[in-house]
This record gives sequence, structure tokens and C-alpha cells, in this order.
Amino acid sequence: MFDDVMGLADLPPGVELAAALSAIDLATVPNRDMAEVLRAHARQTAHHQGLLLAALAEVGRTVALDDLVDGTHVARSAEPLASASGEIAAALTLTQRRADNELSLADTVVHALPRVFAALLAGDIDRSKAWVFADHLGPDTCGLSPAQIDAVCARLVPLAPGWTTGQLAARLWRAGAGHRP
Repeated sequence: MFDDVMGLADLPPGVELAAALSAIDLATVPNRDMAEVLRAHARQTAHHQGLLLAALAEVGRTVALDDLVDGTHVARSAEPLASASGEIAAALTLTQRRADNELSLADTVVHALPRVFAALLAGDIDRSKAWVFADHLGPDTCGLSPAQIDAVCARLVPLAPGWTTGQLAARLWRAGAGHRP
């Protein structure tokens, strides 16, 4: 068992935290420490969700090369490709609609909301909060300029860990990210 459960709070998400968490026998964790273990698992899960979004966004921009190329080349487009959600649906056995939604979320968070993406990777916010940011600040739907979006994120991302998704949505709305063109 991991000896210092309280030391989990000091570990950032990643390989070391994953190893520490996998070494914990939950049945032996003292009651007073269970909330800390839970928070550590949530941070690690958010980190992995961020990595999954990054992979989805990369698949979305991966250019299919002709059969003459050996498959080891790297080629990406500037925008998601129309065929990408089909690739994602097949790879993850998702419906086309779900794959479209996942790709949209991934592309928005990874490419348009870098502060949100960084907070997700750091385990500061979870996927649900990243979704709320993407829903309100998606550059194609929110009506704000990239500079305005970044300013809203600069102000609200650091505060978002302490809010519920409903509280976050209300603050985004008040920040001017609730209107649609």
C-alpha cells in the first residue's frame, strides 16, 4: 500500500500519481483520508480525459496518405477533416453523432481554449467543466473574438475548480459568453 495517502495532494497528475493510486488498497485507507484519495483519482482522471481529447483532436486532423506512403509519415491539416468522426466512430465503436460531438469538444478545447485544456491536463477541472467552457466559448458559436474568449478564460478558468458546472455556466453567461450570433 502507498504509505503516505496525504502526500497524494502534492503529486501532480501523471505517471507518478497513477502509480501511487494503483498501489492503494482502498479497503485499508483510514476514513479521514478517503476524500483525499477520491480527489487524487479525480485529478488523475481529468488528466487522462485531457490526453484523450488531445488524441481525438489529432485524429481529427490526421491526413490520410495514399497507399504509396509507408504509413510512418506525420501529416496534419489545419482544421478537422470531414472523415475524422467516421474514423473516431470506428476506432471507439461510437455512433456517428457521438463521434461528431467528441471531436467537436476535443477540437474546441485543445485548439481554441488552451487555458481550459491546460487546466484539464493539470487535473484542476474535470471533463464536465471543460464541456461547459466549450459549449459557451466555442469560437464558431459564441460570437466573441479569440481575444475576448481568452480574456474570459483568463478570468474564469482559475476560479472554475471551486464551482459546480451550473455555477460555471452562469458565470460564463454573465461574462458575455452566453449569447449566440
